[in-house]
Amino acid sequence: MPDTKPNLLITDIDGTLIRQSTFEQMIAYLVREGVWNMPPAIQAELEQIRRARQYRETSDGFDRELARWVRAVDESMVWRRLSEDVFRDACLHAAEQCAGRCYAFTRAVVVAARELRLYRTVALSQSPSVAIQRFAELEPHVFDYAYGTIYHAENGKLTGVRTLADKLTLTLGELTRLGEPGSFDCVAMGDTAADIPMLKQATHAIAFNPSDALLEEARRSRFGVVFERKNSILILHPDANACLREVHLHRILPRMMVYRVRQLLKERGFSIFPD
Repeated sequence: MPDTKPNLLITDIDGTLIRQSTFEQMIAYLVREGVWNMPPAIQAELEQIRRARQYRETSDGFDRELARWVRAVDESMVWRRLSEDVFRDACLHAAEQCAGRCYAFTRAVVVAARELRLYRTVALSQSPSVAIQRFAELEPHVFDYAYGTIYHAENGKLTGVRTLADKLTLTLGELTRLGEPGSFDCVAMGDTAADIPMLKQATHAIAFNPSDALLEEARRSRFGVVFERKNSILILHPDANACLREVHLHRILPRMMVYRVRQLLKERGFSIFPD
């Protein structure tokens, strides 16, 4: 894609654009295909995470539990000596499974930015880069660039060595490409405290279904806040006293995006509050 687009949209993927973890879908594929026998202790932790997601989707406790489970999977040596071809198949399967499970609001923002042709669109995730890059190719949320964690391989096998995606470094790199601060617009979306450094670089920062820690930071830093539940979307913004108030969509998004985002949401049967 050309690098001449004057503005930037940058978003987290897992939990912000898609409703689940790409990493979790990959592990499910490896277990289902008989590539990996998940130890009972790790399986039990996964069930706890799924229950936490069902009942407390935005809690920091859920985020911590998921991060702990990912570490446990990594430490189980599942990646070491795994065939690079099998790993790639798992990544592609996960991306295609997740592509149809997007949140309506964030999906509409990405689609609107793409249609305007004025925004370089960038996907960020700490899930494997192979999965995120495949996800970024799929309609309707095609991205110009996608960055994830690189899993290193040697002689056709994974080595167990990874290079994690640093969201702040990648965001700053994308901003540097566009020129002097203030000369362009940057929309950023995230759902957890890990996204705060990225969101602080944006001219339009959106905390989407935020965790407790991100919500507190949104109030302090005056990020836009969006909650999506069933077919309803609530738009909020902190006032001068850090109290969240209902606001219209143009308060948190660039005006050139608002009409198309609203239209896309209405087409899918969503109500926006306030309208």
